Order: sequence, then structure tokens, then C-alpha cells
Amino acid sequence: MSTPPRSSRELTEVTKLDLSIALQELARLGKLPRGTINMVATRFGIDRSTVRKVWQCYQQGSMKSRKKGRVGRKHRHKIQDIIAKIREVPQGQRTTMRDLSLATGLSISTLRRALHKGTVTRRSSRLKPLLTDPTRINVWAFAVLTLCLPRTTSLRIEPRSPKASHLLMTPPPTPSATVAQTSAQPTSKPASPAWSTAGAGTLPEIEFSGMWDVVHLDEKWFNAEKDCRKVYLVDGEEVLRRTC
Repeated sequence: MSTPPRSSRELTEVTKLDLSIALQELARLGKLPRGTINMVATRFGIDRSTVRKVWQCYQQGSMKSRKKGRVGRKHRHKIQDIIAKIREVPQGQRTTMRDLSLATGLSISTLRRALHKGTVTRRSSRLKPLLTDPTRINVWAFAVLTLCLPRTTSLRIEPRSPKASHLLMTPPPTPSATVAQTSAQPTSKPASPAWSTAGAGTLPEIEFSGMWDVVHLDEKWFNAEKDCRKVYLVDGEEVLRRTC
């Protein structure tokens, strides 16, 4: 019975196993008798040199092909070169494959292969607001400006601790009026603003301005930065903290 033609030049693992079993059955004391290789080659329809190589691999205990990684088109860029080029690019220019390709000079297909192999990872970077001491004071001052206060009430900001301040609303000093000064107690947490409402009424009585003379703009006009951006990183890198 003739052997059907093979569709590939490479022998499959099953064919190699069948060859090994056939040769092992004909072997005597670990050696093949004269003419065994030619007989098996004719039986399987392959060259005798192929049978000899399969028998040598069987004796060495390895039947896998050794061509993987040694044949085919060589990669233009090594993994170390890809990692080095990506490290030189700031994370702000790594949000998309196209931006990263323009910054590094690598093709998008090369970067995608590196992503699939795990050389490059994709992470999400979220915008996290960071309130500093001057920012807190500005927020408190803006909130006070929206209150309906008497004309005689003045506003001043006094430092209370390195992480907090006093917002005092007091009327102008008069001979008959005295302003009580509050003493600060050291705490582990930032102290809340202290309000002095002399001349302005109690807190429940204070009203906020209707703000009819204020133009309100959509906050999206000021969102120059996205809340969530993706960034491509290499081994050993962490996502940088993005703040407002």
C-alpha cells in the first residue's frame, strides 16, 4: 500500500512517533540491522536521511523540532531596544499606539506584537484632584463671597496651622465691641475653618446670594484633560499620578 503524499515538508509528531516505533521494533541490542533505514524510508515514503535524523533524535530523547526561533525572518528590533525607546518617551505621549509610534519611531505592528508578548502593558490613568493649602483658602474665600453679608462685615483669613486657616467674618472694630480670639489646639487632622459671625447673624440666619449677576459656564469647557486615559508601560514602570 502506497503512503499518501504529505501536505507539509515537516513531519508531524505522530509520524515521528510511528517512525520511532517501527525502528525500535527492528532494532537489535540498540542498533539497527543493515538495510533497516532504507526499508523504513520506503515504507513511509520519505528520504533515508530523514529516517536517520528521527532515529538520532529518538536516541537523544527529544522529538521536538529545533527550527523554532532559528528559521524565518529575523525581527528588525530586539526586545531590549523596544523597551529602551519606550522608556525615553514621557507617559503623556503614550496614550495611543499612534502617538507612541510617532514618538519612538517604531511601527504600530511592532508595538502590537510587543503588547501581545507582554513586553508592553496597557494601564488606565485616572485624574485625581489634589487640594493644596492655597487652593483650600481660595475655595473657602469664594464660598464666603456668595454669602449675603452686611456691608459692615469684613473678611480676613488668618493662618491657624500649616494645614488649615481661619476664615473670620467680623465687623470693623469699634470702641464698644471686642472680638473674641479663638485658640487653636494641635490635632493630627487638618482643622476645619473657624467662623466668627459677629455682626452677620447666626449660621442658620446667613443666606447665600442668588447669584443672578453671575454667568455660569459649563465645566466641560475647562476639562482640557480627560478623567481617564490609558498609558502603555514597560516592565518596572508605574502609572504617574495625574492631578488637576
